[in-house]
Amino acid sequence: MEVSAAPRARHHAHAFALWACVIAIAAFAASATSLGNGFAYDDVPIVEKNPAVSALRSPAAYFQESYWGPSRGYDSLYRPLTILGFSVQWAVGGGSPFPFHVVNVALMVLVAVLAFAFLWSLLPPLAAAVGGLVFAVHPVHVEAVANVVGQAELWVAAAILGCLLLYARARVRGALGVGTGAVIAGCYFVALFMKEHGIVLPALIIALELVGRATTFTRQDDDWARARLLALVLVLLASIFLTIRVAVLGNVTGDLPFWGLRGLSLPERATVMLALVPEFLRLFVWPARLYADYAPQQVPVLPQLGAAHVPGAVIVLGMLGLFGAAVARARAPLVAFAVAWCVITLSPVSNLLFPTGVLLAERTLFLPTFAVALLSAVVVDRWAMTPGVRRTAILAVLGSLVVLATVHSAQRQLAWKDSVTVFANLIVQSPTNFRGHVVLGELQLAAGDTARADSSFVRARSRYPENMTLRLIYAQHLQADRRCPEALPLFESALDVDPLWEVALIGASICLLETQRPEEARLRALFGITAGLPSPILRDLRQYAESLLVATDSVDARNRWWRAGRPFDRTGRQFHVLVRRRGSVGGFEGTFTLQDPTPSATVERP
Repeated sequence: MEVSAAPRARHHAHAFALWACVIAIAAFAASATSLGNGFAYDDVPIVEKNPAVSALRSPAAYFQESYWGPSRGYDSLYRPLTILGFSVQWAVGGGSPFPFHVVNVALMVLVAVLAFAFLWSLLPPLAAAVGGLVFAVHPVHVEAVANVVGQAELWVAAAILGCLLLYARARVRGALGVGTGAVIAGCYFVALFMKEHGIVLPALIIALELVGRATTFTRQDDDWARARLLALVLVLLASIFLTIRVAVLGNVTGDLPFWGLRGLSLPERATVMLALVPEFLRLFVWPARLYADYAPQQVPVLPQLGAAHVPGAVIVLGMLGLFGAAVARARAPLVAFAVAWCVITLSPVSNLLFPTGVLLAERTLFLPTFAVALLSAVVVDRWAMTPGVRRTAILAVLGSLVVLATVHSAQRQLAWKDSVTVFANLIVQSPTNFRGHVVLGELQLAAGDTARADSSFVRARSRYPENMTLRLIYAQHLQADRRCPEALPLFESALDVDPLWEVALIGASICLLETQRPEEARLRALFGITAGLPSPILRDLRQYAESLLVATDSVDARNRWWRAGRPFDRTGRQFHVLVRRRGSVGGFEGTFTLQDPTPSATVERP
């Protein structure tokens, strides 16, 4: 018996190495076409234009800053190790996008092999290999690989799959050791600082323990005690991470909710997401059509139940039924695990626990699609292990789908070449999506084509008129084009919704100054200052408004400029507030110039 065991072990190891190479090649083939891409979409504000990335600093500095940095405010998301990684890649390549894409492709290959190795610990070799191939070439993974900022998804997926692989291998051999538990805890803590959705690992470990006990894991008296202890340690680490996150951002989520989700209760958000369930399923099962963005009117925002929610309800009930049937049948624990995996990994981006900045994004489906790979492996294990016509047919169909998916993924990588390519494709493929027209307008504005930019913004507003953020972006375009009489009503309408909307307060104050209404501008700026808004621009705008009031002989004791004896004249010359614009989300930077009636009073704030 011992003589024959060694050759079998060697054959098993050789088979694993061979399949791992095949899966690595498949993942590379599906991803390598992205190596020629540049920076696109969110890459521009987060990487290319982010001063935290272009200057490599002490590692500790990154833990004190938000993910988006100045482009969206210093309280927006928290992924310090991701930004540190970007800084290193920037330094290596001198700002070239090539090193970033090399890292993304390498990570995709690594994650695919880890997914295969994890499946290998749960299923027979052929089934694990098929599941690994499905994961390696799934087209929905393109955004996470082709877009540089998707690197956070790849790092977290590598950490989670690596941790689960370590756990499964330890439990197949026996009890979970202290050393293995320490490595898992360390990888988990690192993953949290890469991207927050890694927080789901404790739930996945508990689910894996339940499944493993019904399949390949050993049974020992202290199995559950060790699993619970590890989960408790991970929860403690997650609590430490959340404490640091709140200290830096001032809140837990640190993200601006998608406009259509603002103010909605949990049942209303659940209703909105229920209508999107068919789109989630389509992307999991048949991702023939892929988009850079999923927003109205391409996808609906429906907080009230109606006929459009019936398909989603049927799918959810079907998943619950599948989970119940799998739990009831001792031979189907891996099906239950696949359903649980999907629910657990989607929970941070489901908009149920809290509203996020997106309704649906392909990059957020990177880790959840492992459930598709697992189900594919289960199908092979259940119906294609015995040689015969059925096995040949199933493997032929799956092989054809893998080839098609590889080609589709490789072609789709090219759609992320740069921002112009991304949004030109989005407008052509989904003309009802307002986002494409917004970003096209901003690109046209950056190129100096204000007439076409104006048309793009008008088209965007017609597709999503209730979106106040879109109104602000358009208003800022008008203000920059010296059309404040048109911009001011849009700023005011945003302030009717939220009187402390900082960007709207700044924009309204600027336009009131430009339309020769300095007293109203001062009141707007003063309102934001007394409410505690942190922007230094509001303080400067108040100062400039008061200087203009002195110049027009409107002086009272509240005027600090007058009380301080600052210079002024009453020539009545025209002035214009020059404001730099930023990013696809709109907003004002901290650097701006305002020329007031004082000859030497052109003021700049760095």
